[in-house]
Amino acid sequence: NCPRLKKVTLPDSIEEIKYGAFQNSGLTEANIPKSLVKNCGCIFKGTPFEKTLEKQASNGFIIFNDVLLYKYIGNDENVVIPDGIESICDRAFWTAYNVKAVKIPESIRYINSAFEYSSIENLVIPDTVASEGKMSFYCCENLKEIVLPEKMTEISPRAFEYCRSLESITIPENVEEIGDNAFSNCYALKEMVIKGSPSMGKNVFDNCPALENNLWK
Repeated sequence: NCPRLKKVTLPDSIEEIKYGAFQNSGLTEANIPKSLVKNCGCIFKGTPFEKTLEKQASNGFIIFNDVLLYKYIGNDENVVIPDGIESICDRAFWTAYNVKAVKIPESIRYINSAFEYSSIENLVIPDTVASEGKMSFYCCENLKEIVLPEKMTEISPRAFEYCRSLESITIPENVEEIGDNAFSNCYALKEMVIKGSPSMGKNVFDNCPALENNLWK
């Protein structure tokens, strides 16, 4: 919310910029550091500079440094992320209202919170995604089916909160912790298969009226 800010010069040492850093500023010019390869969700949202980036998008993809998917603005229902992309920024699919399924290449290491508030219905996350990378699908109200990577170690707090259409999910054996409110308000959730013995946070299944089976295998 700095309307007078027009230009920013960032050092090449920057690896990550936190969510919304320059949001709703008057930014018209910025450089993308070469080392920015992990995350920078919505940092230019609401700025003239993002409008410029959208005009330069290729097949609906705004990509930084050939490896970081900043945003998808296309109209496809079934999206195929280009091979070679290593990370997807927070809420990259937030405004892509037609997207129902996304194919993630094995080059992806970090999902981050790319699909929060998206319209996605089906998603398979490959096992190549880094086990230390946190993921969130908060308020994916249309999400019906998701396959999590086997080496995933943590379900973050509120990770699936308000996924109103999710009916079943399998928690991989390597998951050690399920965070607070991870599945709260998942109204359609009927079945959960938990392969390991993770520790449980608070209110993990709060307001899940359809939950009938909580299977530990």
